[in-house]
Amino acid sequence: MLRKCSYGLLATLLILGMLSCGTQNVGDVDNPERATSHFALNVWDESYFNGSSVDSYTITTRDYGQDIVVNINAQGAQDLKALYFDLTYDPETYRPLVVEPSELMGPKDNLLRLRVVEERGTLYYGQILANPEWWTGMTGDGTVAQVLFRKEAALNLRSVSEPPDSDGSRATLVWDDIGGELTWYYYNQGDYDQNGEVNIADLTPLGANFGATGPFDPTGALSAIDGDSNGELNIADITPIGANFRNSAVGGYNVYENTDIANYPTSNAAASAIAALDTVAFGDATGNAGTDRLAFAYTVASPVADAWYWVRPVDGEGAEGTPSTPAGGVDRPVLSLVTAAMGGTGTDTSPYQVNDTTDYVFSLIDPNDGDVSTNANTVYIVNPVAAAEGGTIPTATATLNVTDGYSATFTVSATYNLIPSDPQLIYFTMGGGPSGDLEIYPDSTDTDWPDLTPTGEMADPFVLDESDYNLEYTMAADDDPATAGPSGNAIDVSTLEWAAFPPFIADFETPADAGTFIANQFTNGYVFAEDTSANESNHIYVEIHDLPAT
Repeated sequence: MLRKCSYGLLATLLILGMLSCGTQNVGDVDNPERATSHFALNVWDESYFNGSSVDSYTITTRDYGQDIVVNINAQGAQDLKALYFDLTYDPETYRPLVVEPSELMGPKDNLLRLRVVEERGTLYYGQILANPEWWTGMTGDGTVAQVLFRKEAALNLRSVSEPPDSDGSRATLVWDDIGGELTWYYYNQGDYDQNGEVNIADLTPLGANFGATGPFDPTGALSAIDGDSNGELNIADITPIGANFRNSAVGGYNVYENTDIANYPTSNAAASAIAALDTVAFGDATGNAGTDRLAFAYTVASPVADAWYWVRPVDGEGAEGTPSTPAGGVDRPVLSLVTAAMGGTGTDTSPYQVNDTTDYVFSLIDPNDGDVSTNANTVYIVNPVAAAEGGTIPTATATLNVTDGYSATFTVSATYNLIPSDPQLIYFTMGGGPSGDLEIYPDSTDTDWPDLTPTGEMADPFVLDESDYNLEYTMAADDDPATAGPSGNAIDVSTLEWAAFPPFIADFETPADAGTFIANQFTNGYVFAEDTSANESNHIYVEIHDLPAT
């Protein structure tokens, strides 16, 4: 579950990596207690956004015998909410231990932090206020961070720069055999600002959207920031930055065409067995990285009959990363839904309508090997993974258990021996209403609700602003989840257990006024209820705007 910032969001995280970025070189400054000639500081330009600035940075040191502390000092700061830097040091003399921020930029518990120490001779560090728009940043002079070094030689480390090679960086390739076009979205796990590389500045989009909850549109920027694909933007999304920090810049994608699927790469980092058909430059991506997941397209001039296609990210040195799923080909296994849906045909324009109270079984029939629905070489892919309970469909049962309360569209595909299914994607939408026999909705007699026009769904939330704070919002309930609004038998709201996600966005009045909440934090989320049989209701989404001046 998402935690409130004051719960102690972060501890310093030790991770791998190396990076490159535009920087501000501020060099060395002597301290009366010790010369700083063994240290040099570069502050990254990404430290400044939304009008923040700093006149200059200096470093000073304090000697404690066995250890030495390097202070990172800002002069003339204006509303500083982030700090990204690399600090070079003499690795034969010093070994970096920890980095600690001061509280000049904000409370430590509200800072997202990232430390990188595995490149011998250089330490990388970043910190940013979670939800920076809520806070007033540092203004004035002072020490913003301190680095502790031990006086001993640094470990002999070896950093390797390579394109993204994690499974989370695998793109799904789609082949239009009529138009001869390949399309795919940009997947580089940890690259939250979608600039082609994973580095400490990827804390910025995470910090700016910290606390957002999904499910996220797989074509939107928030899904790219959700590095662990769990449907929440929280502290755990720092880990993918660290785990993929070694990634070199993605310069584009190599496109491959071959009639033999055996030439598909044997692993994410394996060398390609055939020459690339062409290369699509990273700069040819479409979409706004701030709102969209970047997308690519390539038209095959002369398609080869029954050919397979795949793409791989490539860096400036020609090294390649995780191959996409293959597309095209011939004799693909046929994927179908066995359990009857409530409606739809499974296409993008007519998705199957399903609910979260039914288990959905799939069939996968290979033209050569027959029924491979539960074969060990079959892999089912749910996108986004948050749609599936446990994040996947177990191969042993080929059964999808939709996550309780899930309310967005999603797709399911399958591969058998790496060969993608036909159809490549089956589309689904939630059409069964909430689980069980419990529905909640705003009480139409409560005049505190600012506007009853929205539906309260994720795409159409109720918007509360500063004038609505401290008002009491009363909910109603009935036993007809199939129809929105009051249409079934009324349920006494005092018999329900009420909650919100994230939990800190609302206070519920209990027991006398059960079903009434007060907005008390500044973020987006939803309220819901459970009955005595543990049936969870639908979710009523709210957006809470306009932080009051403090």
